[in-house]
Amino acid sequence: MRRTRSAPLLLSAAALLVAALVAPGAALADGAVLASDGTLFEVFPTRFGNVVPTPGGSPDAEIPVLALRVTRTGVAPVVELVDGTVDASPEGSVSIEFEESTRTLFVAYTKSRGLMTDMHVAVRRGAVWSGQDILSNRGYYFLSINPKITVTRQRYVTFDEAGATVTRTRSIFSLVWWEESGPVQARYAPIFVEDGSLRVESVA
Repeated sequence: MRRTRSAPLLLSAAALLVAALVAPGAALADGAVLASDGTLFEVFPTRFGNVVPTPGGSPDAEIPVLALRVTRTGVAPVVELVDGTVDASPEGSVSIEFEESTRTLFVAYTKSRGLMTDMHVAVRRGAVWSGQDILSNRGYYFLSINPKITVTRQRYVTFDEAGATVTRTRSIFSLVWWEESGPVQARYAPIFVEDGSLRVESVA
């Protein structure tokens, strides 16, 4: 049976071509997540000059960065820089999650610094980014790799300035990764996000 679907296929091909022209780059493993409304978030490695227009010959154009590509149905993809990645240190493995109720994107990524690789997190809520380094509590370490994250919402009771009890909610960004600091071992850090601010509990 012959199927006459050439027009939708052409439209899909055109959409893919637009995305490639906006910022070429494939999402890293664990670097893509699809929201319930069909919005696709992709984090991928690229160069600063591919995201932000720079003067010809500028060394800034070659800075390694991570970029976020946001693709919504029927709208051209939008690409922006991931917070904390604009420097000479190249980024490595990535893990991302999306929290639906607050429409917050969580990104965990590694960054090479000479012989060592650090763990970093970035959070995007609305159009505002915030970020933080995750420091090892083991002292000297060599390599942090393969971050994995999961996001949950928590409701809790606290007190306001007048001493009255209030119920609040917050996101808990649970991050695990492998670290070489002598022996190879799994590490865990809970990160609480409330009112746009990050608070990292002790790394286990």
